Amino acid sequence: MALAVGDDQLISPGLEDQLGLMLGSGNQPVAVDLQVIGHRQTFFSPAGQGRFDGLLTNAESGAAWAVLHLHSSLITPFDKGLSGELLLMMASNNTYLRRYVNGWLSQAIARGGFQRLFDHWILQKS
Repeated sequence: MALAVGDDQLISPGLEDQLGLMLGSGNQPVAVDLQVIGHRQTFFSPAGQGRFDGLLTNAESGAAWAVLHLHSSLITPFDKGLSGELLLMMASNNTYLRRYVNGWLSQAIARGGFQRLFDHWILQKS
């Protein structure tokens, strides 16, 4: 299984083996090949779709890319087996998106719905 990785800081020693065990069944690990790409958009190109089986990313970044590429799906196959930091990055000069996200977060927190939204969009819980 070839997985594109947009951020080489996600890779640690033994990660391919760990992912192989988690994606496999029983004692049958899957051979995982992590390949660092220069830009995540490479994964979504026709060539990238033919070359990679998936894109390894943190949940927040994956959620953003899933919104931009509606034909893709965000899955979290590791549940609590792997941990990561919560981070949403956007271009610093994109004031419209920053205001939109800040407004959306403020409304979600004020209504008490932030945890419900986090569970649905980030953790992929029903």
